[in-house]
Amino acid sequence: MVIIESGSGISASAEEQLNINYNLAQWPYQIIAPQGGEVLSADQRCDAEQQGQKTRRKSARTRTGRSKSRETNSELADFISLLPRKPYCADDVEQGLVIRSRIPAIKYRHIQLNCPKTFRWLSFDVDVSGAYFSHDDGNLPPPNFIAENPANGHAHIVYRLRTPVQNFAGSRSSPLHYLAAVQRGMRRRLCADPNYTGLVAKNPFHPHWRAEWLAREPYDLSELADWLFPHNTLPEPKRERSGLGRNCDVFDDTRYWAYRNVLKSNVMAVLLKLGQSAVGRLRTLITSFS
Repeated sequence: MVIIESGSGISASAEEQLNINYNLAQWPYQIIAPQGGEVLSADQRCDAEQQGQKTRRKSARTRTGRSKSRETNSELADFISLLPRKPYCADDVEQGLVIRSRIPAIKYRHIQLNCPKTFRWLSFDVDVSGAYFSHDDGNLPPPNFIAENPANGHAHIVYRLRTPVQNFAGSRSSPLHYLAAVQRGMRRRLCADPNYTGLVAKNPFHPHWRAEWLAREPYDLSELADWLFPHNTLPEPKRERSGLGRNCDVFDDTRYWAYRNVLKSNVMAVLLKLGQSAVGRLRTLITSFS
């Protein structure tokens, strides 16, 4: 293809040899068809260019769609691998939870994220319109995913931990207390529901929710703690019974009560009675959460 620029000093004989017929004052550039082809008019060139743009856009959308599809499949496989083997799940939590294996459970609107003794996710329930922006308003890092209810704008804000915190019989209690303090501080900054226990969360792969993945990599617990001020994580004068901190509060309240009351008793004589009283105290604390 040959391009001739106006004012280039080409002689009339050269123009005749190339079979050019155009107005230099109107078209500063003229595209000449290859040898044996026809010279396109201005309207024909415009139509051809528009058709080429449509073809390129369609090809780009196809490539992008395939890329997003592969990316979504990878995220789904990774998400399923991190779930408990038989998580709680439900379409309507008010109708009760059911237990299913991972693949059937992923089809429900709500799903259990953490294993009973391993905490890999921190989820928060923000029951206000515009919950999508709560991490920005609270000056917190982007969550790993947000699952929003398109009907009212309420959402679950979820962060993934790089190193899970365990709560087995032989596990140290200090990491759990640290996790509870970070969760408490983030909940306050997000203005999230303090009564949300985090047992189940909105399933980000269910079409009922509008989900978006913002952070690709998990967070270290210390990294999340760096976003908080010391006063964010302090307990209130009246203990907050929420989330992971509730387990710590039950343990602390029960043992402090036992410390006080064991000194008032003849240990050998009323050990059984004291144990029964401790169980009654524990049941009272747990009942107060519901």
